[in-house]
Amino acid sequence: MMLHYADCRSFAAGAASYLYRPAVAGDTTARIMLPVEINRIPILALVDTGAPYVVCTPEIAESLNLDPALALEAAELAWHGKLTGHLYLLPITLKAERGESLPVNATVFVPDAASAAAWAYERRPFVLGLGCLSKIRFAVDFEDDTFYFGRLGQV
Repeated sequence: MMLHYADCRSFAAGAASYLYRPAVAGDTTARIMLPVEINRIPILALVDTGAPYVVCTPEIAESLNLDPALALEAAELAWHGKLTGHLYLLPITLKAERGESLPVNATVFVPDAASAAAWAYERRPFVLGLGCLSKIRFAVDFEDDTFYFGRLGQV
């Protein structure tokens, strides 16, 4: 069943199950881990409403074969130290198990080579931050581990 407003308008067009577990080995805090795709590459992403961007891991960034000359801009990210990289506008798809999948053009931080070593050492996850989440409507149902999503402005 999809979520609806009290007046019966649809809140969400799609829904997917998420995992509630640590994001990386050695982490002891459970987090919402949602399957998504970036440029058709399947990824398990940590949902983080406090992250300003979608944050790509160096491994995924390498497979995307991105050209820094085509980036929106150079950027720094303060996350357990200063990370440098570039911002890109990339397609991310929230894959629906029920209803419709949702493609979103998201602002993605991609670390540069200087930051990649620290990233690998810390084993940081792919993060689904506000660079995507601010462009959609979403709700989390902790009772049945479901992430509901839909387009902003569409009901």
